[in-house]
Amino acid sequence: MKKLILLILLLSISTLFAQSISEVPYYFALPVSAHAEISDSDWVKIPVRGVKTEQAYLRGYSFQERGANGSEAQKAGRREAFQELYSKGLLQTGDVVLSMRPAWEGTIPYSHIQMGVSHASLVIVEDGVVKNLDMPLDDNYNGNGLNGRFDGSHFQETNHYQILRNRVFTAEQRENLIAWVKELRKNYTSIRGKNLLKFNSNYMAPRIDNYGPGYSFVTTMARIMLGYDKTSSDLIMFCSEYVWAILSLANCSPADSEFKTATRGDSASCVKPIFNAMYLLESENAPGLTEGPLTLLKSMSDVNDLEKNPLLFTLFAQGEIAALSSGHKAIATNPAINMLIEMLKQIYPAKLAGMDKLPEVSAKTSAINAKGGRNYSPTAFLINTTIDSANADRSFDYTATVSFTPYY
Repeated sequence: MKKLILLILLLSISTLFAQSISEVPYYFALPVSAHAEISDSDWVKIPVRGVKTEQAYLRGYSFQERGANGSEAQKAGRREAFQELYSKGLLQTGDVVLSMRPAWEGTIPYSHIQMGVSHASLVIVEDGVVKNLDMPLDDNYNGNGLNGRFDGSHFQETNHYQILRNRVFTAEQRENLIAWVKELRKNYTSIRGKNLLKFNSNYMAPRIDNYGPGYSFVTTMARIMLGYDKTSSDLIMFCSEYVWAILSLANCSPADSEFKTATRGDSASCVKPIFNAMYLLESENAPGLTEGPLTLLKSMSDVNDLEKNPLLFTLFAQGEIAALSSGHKAIATNPAINMLIEMLKQIYPAKLAGMDKLPEVSAKTSAINAKGGRNYSPTAFLINTTIDSANADRSFDYTATVSFTPYY
């Protein structure tokens, strides 16, 4: 009987297990001001390591894997887990799921500043079924015919996720989003055959401001999805850029005549950025792409400055890089990145001390922003949750951290 009970527990994906992340460094946490209000109470608090604070933590949900990596049992378990999260009210169309890498802790400053996230996925719920939409637009990420259910090879190999709730979407916008995905599916074979909407592996080269004026690339993307544009093979995008662009179409209907008549460089009037693309450092009262950990430190009002200063050291400390991908290992020795990190080592303490407006700090901030331009990396979605809730640019709330514990 005991063996039978154990077997049932191991096979039941709906059973929540002890969390596989027991605590996180502050630079992987999120302030309470970022947290969405949720009715479900099955989560477990994941506190910040090494400091006592109630102002920053994560909400943990953990599921036991049902099979070995790549097995049908594992894929079925992943599908059921995301369905359970939907039934708990934690997922809906327009939400964003970020792939999280706890193993990045103690590696390189760049990975710490990225707050441990590496990839962005869009949530689509059709007839009660949770699906994902991802760039690259291939079967490994999106399944057969763009009907993946967070069970593709990327998701099989990724065990931790941050879920963000789109706090601004209406029912009509969700319907529009689903309509765009259906158009993409309809033209998917032709799009792939003509090498359109390919993946851009260079996250430092976004299309915004570099592919026609402003947001015009979103209109070009829409025309490709609708089958009107069959030649713009130079529109390549990275994962979070694609998610950002798709969400920026939520006010648009695929039937809008502007998309049929637009030419390159045009921007359909219905396109509205889901949030403003970010500079590397603070601009117009919004934190920059490199300032997530700084925002966390500022949010922890129950931690004194003497305790915060040593935390800066852990952020910029160089550690073991074995857990990093080859791309991130290359970043560790990239001169431009290292130069940026050295400047942040000077700017962070000054900003933490409230000296943001000093001429030398302002000058360095302006220089860095001018050189780096605007972007929307996966981390940008996390940072957006930390913007003041009264700010019109706040589009996301943090919902939960989801972990899958290994199959034994």
